[in-house]
Amino acid sequence: MYGDTIHLITPVDQDLSTAYDLIKTGLSDLFDAILYATSRRTGITAITVDETLVDFLKKHGYSTDKMLLLT
Repeated sequence: MYGDTIHLITPVDQDLSTAYDLIKTGLSDLFDAILYATSRRTGITAITVDETLVDFLKKHGYSTDKMLLLT
Protein backbone atom coordinates (compact mmCIF):
# COMPACT_ATOMS: atom_id res chain seq x y z
CA MET A 1 0.00 0.00 0.00
CA TYR A 2 2.95 2.30 -0.64
CA GLY A 3 3.66 2.77 3.05
CA ASP A 4 0.38 4.55 3.70
CA THR A 5 -1.78 3.81 6.69
CA ILE A 6 -5.01 1.92 6.10
CA HIS A 7 -8.05 3.04 8.10
CA LEU A 8 -10.96 0.65 8.48
CA ILE A 9 -14.39 2.19 8.06
CA THR A 10 -17.00 0.67 10.33
CA PRO A 11 -20.48 0.44 8.80
CA VAL A 12 -23.18 2.45 10.57
CA ASP A 13 -26.94 1.94 10.74
CA GLN A 14 -27.48 3.85 7.49
CA ASP A 15 -25.04 1.56 5.66
CA LEU A 16 -26.71 -1.56 6.99
CA SER A 17 -30.12 -0.24 5.96
CA THR A 18 -28.88 0.44 2.43
CA ALA A 19 -27.22 -2.98 2.30
CA TYR A 20 -30.48 -4.59 3.43
CA ASP A 21 -32.35 -2.79 0.63
CA LEU A 22 -29.82 -4.09 -1.90
CA ILE A 23 -30.20 -7.65 -0.62
CA LYS A 24 -34.02 -7.33 -0.75
CA THR A 25 -33.68 -6.15 -4.35
CA GLY A 26 -31.79 -9.33 -5.22
CA LEU A 27 -28.09 -8.69 -4.64
CA SER A 28 -26.69 -11.96 -3.32
CA ASP A 29 -23.41 -10.80 -1.80
CA LEU A 30 -23.65 -9.14 1.62
CA PHE A 31 -20.04 -7.89 1.45
CA ASP A 32 -20.69 -6.17 -1.90
CA ALA A 33 -23.81 -4.59 -0.41
CA ILE A 34 -21.89 -3.22 2.58
CA LEU A 35 -19.04 -2.02 0.34
CA TYR A 36 -21.48 -0.12 -1.86
CA ALA A 37 -23.49 1.33 1.03
CA THR A 38 -20.41 2.52 2.91
CA SER A 39 -18.93 4.00 -0.25
CA ARG A 40 -22.12 5.97 -0.92
CA ARG A 41 -22.25 7.36 2.61
CA THR A 42 -18.61 8.35 2.82
CA GLY A 43 -18.17 9.49 -0.78
CA ILE A 44 -15.08 7.31 -1.08
CA THR A 45 -14.70 5.46 -4.38
CA ALA A 46 -15.07 1.69 -4.03
CA ILE A 47 -12.79 -0.50 -6.13
CA THR A 48 -14.15 -3.79 -7.42
CA VAL A 49 -13.41 -6.42 -10.02
CA ASP A 50 -17.01 -7.65 -9.81
CA GLU A 51 -18.65 -6.63 -13.08
CA THR A 52 -21.83 -8.41 -11.96
CA LEU A 53 -22.11 -6.01 -9.00
CA VAL A 54 -21.80 -2.91 -11.18
CA ASP A 55 -24.28 -4.34 -13.70
CA PHE A 56 -26.75 -5.13 -10.89
CA LEU A 57 -26.49 -1.61 -9.49
CA LYS A 58 -27.06 -0.03 -12.90
CA LYS A 59 -29.96 -2.36 -13.70
CA HIS A 60 -31.72 -1.42 -10.46
CA GLY A 61 -31.16 2.32 -10.74
CA TYR A 62 -28.36 2.71 -8.18
CA SER A 63 -25.65 5.26 -8.87
CA THR A 64 -22.29 3.80 -9.83
CA ASP A 65 -20.35 7.08 -9.94
CA LYS A 66 -18.31 6.02 -6.89
CA MET A 67 -17.63 2.49 -8.19
CA LEU A 68 -14.33 1.87 -9.95
CA LEU A 69 -14.49 -1.37 -11.95
CA LEU A 70 -11.06 -2.86 -12.62
CA THR A 71 -11.04 -5.22 -15.57
